Amino acid sequence: MANKEDICKGYFELKPQEASYFDFVRIFYSNELEKRNFFDVSAAGVEKIRGFRRRWLIFISVVTQRLLFLFKIPMANFGSFIELLLNYPSFNGGFLQLFFNILQGKAVRPEKSSEKFRSMIGNLDMREELDKTIKIGDRKEDLKEILGKNEKAKFIVTGHSLGGALAILFAAVLILHEEEWLLDKLEGVYTFGQPRVGDEQFGKFMMEKLKKFDVKYFRYVYCNDMVPRLPYDDKTLFFKHFGSCLFYNSLYNGQVLEEEPNKNYFSLLWVLPKVLNAGFELIRSLILPWIKGSDYKQSWSQIILRMVGLVIPGLSAHGPVDYVNLTRLGSILRLPQSQQGLKRD
Repeated sequence: MANKEDICKGYFELKPQEASYFDFVRIFYSNELEKRNFFDVSAAGVEKIRGFRRRWLIFISVVTQRLLFLFKIPMANFGSFIELLLNYPSFNGGFLQLFFNILQGKAVRPEKSSEKFRSMIGNLDMREELDKTIKIGDRKEDLKEILGKNEKAKFIVTGHSLGGALAILFAAVLILHEEEWLLDKLEGVYTFGQPRVGDEQFGKFMMEKLKKFDVKYFRYVYCNDMVPRLPYDDKTLFFKHFGSCLFYNSLYNGQVLEEEPNKNYFSLLWVLPKVLNAGFELIRSLILPWIKGSDYKQSWSQIILRMVGLVIPGLSAHGPVDYVNLTRLGSILRLPQSQQGLKRD
């Protein structure tokens, strides 16, 4: 049975900024890699860096992170530029009016400080009316004070993509810090398109604790979304999901599975089915408003992303649009009895 000490004793941390160019080569042959400056590894974690496949992944990770650090400012500037372009139509009364404003030299430049300015994700799903009842949350340190005003009050934690990973890791932090009062108040964790966050041992530890505190864990996965299928679940990386998968296909029909189909994203057998499905999703995005109403009309940026999905299947499936749609159009699924939780005495 996993406990807090077990899941914390075997680890290693990469510090790519401290790696020299010579260290890139040493990764493949050094017998004392754990002593290098760009490594922080426990005694139990030393075995996790043995073997060529793991050394190769360490090399790829270090080089990739160094490149990301090197190009982080240009990438941030490029992202801001794209976000700015996406906001020009809404600040100028639509595409047609934007065209005339450009001809007349009167185009309005979007201001990030304006309440009308949308993020990249906001441009993919513009249904603001869905969020009118959602208020900005308070800091973690205020949570006890808020819940203390009503002894029957409960709270949930939710997130999409990286936010989903942070949502379940927030529950893990409460468990590791032994915040039992908050855990009793935690009704459930809802994640959408969440990547894997730990290994099998971590998963067993979490399932045991979630049952103990009767915390429901709903992990939603839409169709061919690539992110829940990363990082890889194999003998090299050890990453594994835990808990049941609430899986929805491209028709928003749901079922409860132990693992999403094609659990690892890169698979030659799934290339053609994923491309065909991406084509169906593009067609569906155009006809869904005629069937379900204008509320399901997709933005032009989302349609472009659907087209990109024909080349990179699973990319457009990760957007928030389909996850919002499955909660509105999909069937209601229930967790297996084994995951309903066990109240403490």
